[in-house]
Amino acid sequence: MTLFKPQSSKDQDVPQPVPASNWAKAAQYLLAFLSFLAFSGAAVWILLRLRANFIQIVTFFNISKRAYLGATNLGTFILMLLVLIGVAWMQNYLFKGVPQGLLWKRAGKILLAEVILTAISMIFTAIMWFLVL
Repeated sequence: MTLFKPQSSKDQDVPQPVPASNWAKAAQYLLAFLSFLAFSGAAVWILLRLRANFIQIVTFFNISKRAYLGATNLGTFILMLLVLIGVAWMQNYLFKGVPQGLLWKRAGKILLAEVILTAISMIFTAIMWFLVL
């Protein structure tokens, strides 16, 4: 008595089609990855904007050159750590939303957070321009 049914060579040559649900899941994971890349790029851009805002603050208070370099380097380091933590969290948040069917809702929340951070940075830049001029 055999536990397994022997396969004929005819069955081995024919590729088995993948069910449509697997293709849909693969497409959702691909969209999650692409949105993760886009949001990560936006996070780096926001990092550069916030760094410029931090440099504007330090310049506005007109501190010594040594303190200026230390403050801008420390501020950039802290911002980079926050972005790194945010990107890791964002990747986990997006990819865990795929099996639950929450990819678009979660992507919308991340987009909203990035838009708010960008708006805050732009408003701050406008205020600093007003104060300097």
